Amino acid sequence: MDEVLENPYYDITIPNADRVLPHLFIGNYAAGEDEKFLTDNRVTYILNLTPDKHRKRLEGITYLNLVLHDSAHEDISRVFDQAHDYLTTVRLEGAVALVHCHMGISRATTMTMSHILLSGKIYDDIDEHRESGKMYASRGFADDKASSAGEQVSFAEVWRLVRTRRKCALPNPGFVQYLGLLEMKLTGQSTPSVKPSDLPYEAYVELPLEI
Repeated sequence: MDEVLENPYYDITIPNADRVLPHLFIGNYAAGEDEKFLTDNRVTYILNLTPDKHRKRLEGITYLNLVLHDSAHEDISRVFDQAHDYLTTVRLEGAVALVHCHMGISRATTMTMSHILLSGKIYDDIDEHRESGKMYASRGFADDKASSAGEQVSFAEVWRLVRTRRKCALPNPGFVQYLGLLEMKLTGQSTPSVKPSDLPYEAYVELPLEI
């Protein structure tokens, strides 16, 4: 418990966010109201996945609020397409978005994973993107596992990428099931080793890096 309390990701009063894709940060609610963070990282789109609308809205930023609760019973898939369309617009414009919930652990990471699955490919080369504002299709992952640009990625690959870049990423078991169903719809199969119905919540906390 002491380790959890000392983890900066769990302090919702301090802005924190991680760049997961060239056009996308995952962060907490505080990051969505931190003008310095948003300005320094040229964030011009915010996708808020909490029931709480931002009290402080900054000029030049486009906001979308999709109300979701971090519950295993919440059908998060009902807004997969809407969020994907929004984030695709960001990518095509060469812009940058912050996707956040309260802590940037469950809802925001789930929505990011669904966006990558629906895109069919993973975007990388963050430093070059930061300099030019352009998108580059990745030909590899953080662990050098090869993947051709445009190839449909698996849930396991997406999970590994997001967990590598956002260490606290952990969708609740219900959300994992919806991601598995999305993968099934897109590929006709679901990553066999990720079956939340067969695992207690704590059992797959460290699973992503082992897939």
